[in-house]
Amino acid sequence: MDENKKSEELSKFKKQWFNEDNQPVAGIELALPPDIGSMLDSKSVDDESGKSNNE
Repeated sequence: MDENKKSEELSKFKKQWFNEDNQPVAGIELALPPDIGSMLDSKSVDDESGKSNNE
């Protein structure tokens, strides 16, 4: 359940700051912590490793 809530928050965050093409909207650099890229990257890596473990 906690993981689902995290995913939901990330989804809301992406809708707020990225357009349909996953391009950052104007001003995002000012609003984000400097390490947000690594946070998003590690999330997608976790998802991929989880899928391979389940198969």
